[in-house]
Formats: sequence, C-alpha cells, structure tokens
Amino acid sequence: MAVVLWGPVNKQPDFDGTIFMQDTGHILFDAHGCGPKRREELDEEIKNGVRSFRDVSEEMWGSLNVPFDDGFDIMKTSLDIDPAFHDFHNFCIKNNIPFNVISAGLKPILRRVLDEFLGKKQVRTPVVRWLEKAILGVSG
Repeated sequence: MAVVLWGPVNKQPDFDGTIFMQDTGHILFDAHGCGPKRREELDEEIKNGVRSFRDVSEEMWGSLNVPFDDGFDIMKTSLDIDPAFHDFHNFCIKNNIPFNVISAGLKPILRRVLDEFLGKKQVRTPVVRWLEKAILGVSG
C-alpha cells in the first residue's frame, strides 16, 4: 500500500493499484513467501481486527525466501503500470510539481520498480517508507 502526494494539496491514491495495477508485495508474497492462501488469511486478520497491520506486515515480509534480484525479475514480468501514469509523471516534472511516494512497501523495491518503469534519468521521485519508519522503526 502506498500513497502519492503532490502539489500544495495532498492527494492520496495508492501506489499499488494506482501507479501499478497490481500490488508489488502480493506478487512477492504469493510467489516467494507465505503464498496467496496465507496472505489472504492475513489480510482478513487485519480487516477483522484480529492482528495489527504491523504484525501481519512483519509476517508477510519475513516470509520471503528469495534474493532481491530474483524477486524483482518476477515483478518486472508481473507488473503493469497504469497507462496514464507516464503522462501524469511527466506533467509533474514539466510543471515542477513535487511528487512523492509514501509507501508501506520497502524502499529498495519501490525505488527499483520506479527506476525500471519510468527510467532512472526521469525519476526524481523521493520514496518515503512509512512502514519502515513509522511501523518498524527502521531509519535511512
């Protein structure tokens, strides 16, 4: 889950499902982690208040058993960027509109996905990981 903020007014669409049509974490968890059945069970635990988002996130991310590069190769073939997003991102750059991604995902994954799909030279998008900072207490 992620939100995108731009301009003087904060807009909060989701990174996974707005910029990309699929959820990056789900792709990884389903292929190289807890699997789709357990992920769906964990999602229900959050929805029903059985466990916190933090506890479930730690279990899901902790279930991954794949090197980063291998997991990213799967994401490259599984993700589809919203067809209008390139134009929107270019509009922000052309008009000097600040564009930030705030995400519950992990920064290296988000950075690499953005670099791959938008191009490293074009991407000036800061990625702020609220999951790592606010929930898991990771800095940097």
